[in-house]
Amino acid sequence: MKSSLLYLAICFAIATNGFGQIVTNDSLDITYSKTTSLVFPFPIKGVDRGSKEVLAQKAKGVENVLQLKAARRSFPETNVTVITADGNLHHFTVNYSDNPRTLCILKSQRETNERPLLFPDGVNAEQLSNISKRILDKHTRGSIRKDKKFMLRISLKDIYVNQNIILYKVQISNKSNVDYDIDALRFYIRDQQKVKRTATQEIEVYPIFLSGDAETVKGKSRVNVVYALPKFTIPDAKVLEIDLFEKNGGRNLKLKTSNAVILNAKTITEE
Repeated sequence: MKSSLLYLAICFAIATNGFGQIVTNDSLDITYSKTTSLVFPFPIKGVDRGSKEVLAQKAKGVENVLQLKAARRSFPETNVTVITADGNLHHFTVNYSDNPRTLCILKSQRETNERPLLFPDGVNAEQLSNISKRILDKHTRGSIRKDKKFMLRISLKDIYVNQNIILYKVQISNKSNVDYDIDALRFYIRDQQKVKRTATQEIEVYPIFLSGDAETVKGKSRVNVVYALPKFTIPDAKVLEIDLFEKNGGRNLKLKTSNAVILNAKTITEE
């Protein structure tokens, strides 16, 4: 139901704003005993099926692969519409076949629309990808904040702002010979000081986009990662804390930064 509403909302935006989009109609055959996979260049935001005879689900562990299968043999022609994070609409006319021509379809970027749409939160994954690549390519000397132990170091290298998005460039260095497998890197707004016998409050802020190698830091190496978060500022007596957790290990690190640092974020635009 949510995907259907999202699809209708975007179609309404096209009609009322005169975007002049061109949406191609691809033909797709699926079958009862085998799975057909659609691979998109950006994460899937919504799926609308024209009929319950088509079974659809995102592949486990990934955001840009849709798996399709027929619920029964020889169903009548129907359609599937997929909305991806770059704002593109991918439309498929779906038919049943005992022997589909292919079981894997790769959709290329810019294949369906002349111009990407913006979602209600103003986020466009393609633009964020381009901006993040520029930030990763920038050579940054020094660090705004850092924490180190276990022969590891996490550094907040720089902060950038683009409209309603703040982008944090984080560097993780590993001076040991043991690879560091990243379980998670999380952002929290927490009380600056913990008072005894007083309940503390924390708010987790979830990234909406990630660019860079965020899985493993090999021994004697370092990686740079850009995290995009919705724009926010920190109330008085609170700090932004970035926590780094090791997978199947205890080498955890954290660093804190203040509201003043965030307010000094550099402006960056897509070129």
